[in-house]
Amino acid sequence: LKTLEKKCNSQRDYNAQLLSKMLHLQGNIQVYCRVRPMTITELQKGHKSTVESLSETEVGCFDGRTNKWKSFAFDRVWGPDQSQQSVFQDVE
Repeated sequence: LKTLEKKCNSQRDYNAQLLSKMLHLQGNIQVYCRVRPMTITELQKGHKSTVESLSETEVGCFDGRTNKWKSFAFDRVWGPDQSQQSVFQDVE
């Protein structure tokens, strides 16, 4: 009976450790955004950008239905002037 009780306590401790790790990982989720540069074709056709990086943590998006800009917050934002290599270096 004591052996079974020890196994039960050991399993309970293990489960508590797993739960603690899972909760820690959930708190470490980060959301990134990369605003791509417009293509040559888009520029030639006269398209206007509807997404702009406002800062390292904020993006502005133009809503054509309301004709208003909306802003969204992220953990990190890269603008169209940032290279793909720069993005990868920051993420690593």
